[in-house]
Amino acid sequence: MRKTITLFIIVLSCFSCKTSMESYASNAIKDGLYKNTLIVIPYTIGSKKYSKKLKQKLLKQYENHSNKVDFLLFEKEDYKLFLYTNSEIDKKIQKIITDDKKDFLIIFKSTDVNYTYQGLRSVHYEVSGIDVASKKEIWKAKLHAKSGLGPETLVKKTARIIYQKLEYDRIYN
Repeated sequence: MRKTITLFIIVLSCFSCKTSMESYASNAIKDGLYKNTLIVIPYTIGSKKYSKKLKQKLLKQYENHSNKVDFLLFEKEDYKLFLYTNSEIDKKIQKIITDDKKDFLIIFKSTDVNYTYQGLRSVHYEVSGIDVASKKEIWKAKLHAKSGLGPETLVKKTARIIYQKLEYDRIYN
């Protein structure tokens, strides 16, 4: 009986959380060039908790890595994020980049967030990586994550796949 329950839980966990990420990396990327990254994650009221957990899990992924990573989370209204405009958020991003000599900027843009009565069910992001020196987008990804086991499993797998994709695409060494 115990084996049956354990097997059921393993099968359920395998099929209950699906995370995929497609990415494109520019040929201009030099292996492991970026050492000081700013990750920007706008969130809605409903995804605030998820975004904060994603930040925590990504920090954990970077724990044993030589790269410095900082985060900027902010509540998104009907706001479009541009790197060099005059809005308050953009001024804050520019100040962090200048003060801390950031060399790489990652911007998350949620394209779809789905909820059920139990909470967050799925998230879809477009993620852009911008070389700060050239101000050019050199990395782009689409992230799709959904889970039947709740937001904790969803955020854990999402953070892991983001980090792995950045390493695979040679953003970090």
